[in-house]
Amino acid sequence: MGKFCSFLLSYWYLIYFYIEVRRKGLPAVVNIMKGKGQRKKRRWISEPFIVSGYQLACKMHFLNVECLERSLALYQLLSINSYESRFCIGIRYKPFLSHAWVESKIKTIDESDNRNKFHVFLTLPVEGVEDVEYRLSSNSI
Repeated sequence: MGKFCSFLLSYWYLIYFYIEVRRKGLPAVVNIMKGKGQRKKRRWISEPFIVSGYQLACKMHFLNVECLERSLALYQLLSINSYESRFCIGIRYKPFLSHAWVESKIKTIDESDNRNKFHVFLTLPVEGVEDVEYRLSSNSI
């Protein structure tokens, strides 16, 4: 039952963030995430079910979801289940490339190694969603 719930939630979040990012843009989606307020204190879906349901939803999705939508969906899924996670967006300058990822203590979905490959300019932590961090230094562009 947990894997099925995780799959349905992941599938729904992938659709939701796909539409919202294209309709409203990333700043509006970040403001929506900031407005969510208190997170649930209870983990109602276990770690293996979250991972397997999320990965299955990404494979079976009919939309061409990119790293931004996948990362937003995973971050939301982890945060409503009180798993410590961090949503990050980074860029590489030469050759130019941008990427979004989630850092977590769950080893199978953690992408912390991207911090060494990209200059991180946006971070959303789960503990204080109000502490959205935008960093883009003018001398590094």
